Amino acid sequence: MLGGMAYLRIIDSKEPEKVYRTPLYDTQSLDMRTFEDDAEVGITWIAFEKKDKAFVISMPQWEENWLNIFISNTPYEILEN
Repeated sequence: MLGGMAYLRIIDSKEPEKVYRTPLYDTQSLDMRTFEDDAEVGITWIAFEKKDKAFVISMPQWEENWLNIFISNTPYEILEN
């Protein structure tokens, strides 16, 4: 149904009932190298800001998908490349 699309889900380990989902992104751009520090956690091109509880997406050739209104439950910002 999602046709090569996926989303990243972050679960707060201290409060497992809190789940944050990114908007949909093209799996062709997927790079699952992870990172985490005191301020952020994520994968290449997608960072979750722990303090603000928001995603920052810097994926090349980002395209918005109308299904994001149903999938993503977290604020996000798209950075131009």
